[in-house]
Order: sequence, then structure tokens, then C-alpha cells
Amino acid sequence: MQVKKLKNNDSSLKKYLENLDNLSQIKYDVLSSGKCPVYLAQLSTQHGTSSVAIKEFGKGRVLKTKFDDYFNNGNSAKRSFDYSVYLESKGVAVPEPIAYLDSDNKSYFLSQYIECTNMRDELSRIFWDKPNNELY
Repeated sequence: MQVKKLKNNDSSLKKYLENLDNLSQIKYDVLSSGKCPVYLAQLSTQHGTSSVAIKEFGKGRVLKTKFDDYFNNGNSAKRSFDYSVYLESKGVAVPEPIAYLDSDNKSYFLSQYIECTNMRDELSRIFWDKPNNELY
């Protein structure tokens, strides 16, 4: 796998990630399945072991890939990484982006894993767990 961007210049993490052929070499839990699954893995870095969320993206259709290449948008993993870095620089509380990786048929976005509820679950709790959908 090719490490395209690594936020912190952690040489041991970069070497570890580059030596991965695929995710089957890592022990992980599935957080979300579907078109773009999300995994929780423990990765060793210079600073110890950390929990990392890994989002897997498949390669897009040929036309979409050509469009992204022409306009220099990059793939979904690159955009996720760049948007996370941008939001973080503007003071938005997002999980720390770690890296994005490319392989022949998939790309991966790695970020710090933070235990929390997601927005969809919170909205469901707020609106659907109330009797008669009462807001107040």
C-alpha cells in the first residue's frame, strides 16, 4: 500500500502502513458495513498504541475517476483527509486525521477513533424516543 499523506511524520507508522498488503494483516472490529465500511484497529506508533478508525473506499467508476483526476480533486480518501485537516485548522472538533492510503483497487482514510454517538443516532433519539415527537 502506498502512503499518500501522513499528518505527523511518524516514520515507524509510515513504514508499517507501507508494508501492509491489505487490511487482513491487521486485527480490527467492524464499526460500520456497507458501501464504505469503517473499521476500528489498534496501531502502534512511536508514541504507543492508539485506536484508529479506518474508512475504506472502493475505486470509483471510470468517468468519476477521470473527472477527479482532471480537476485534481483526488479520490474519496484524499478528500476526507484534506477536509479533516481543513476543519481542524478552523477550530472544528474533528477526530485527528492520521493518513490516507492508496492500493490498486481501494483507498483508505485513517483518523483517530473517539468513542461517541453519531449524529444520526442522536437525532433519532431526540425525535423518535419522545412521546408524540414532542420537542419540549
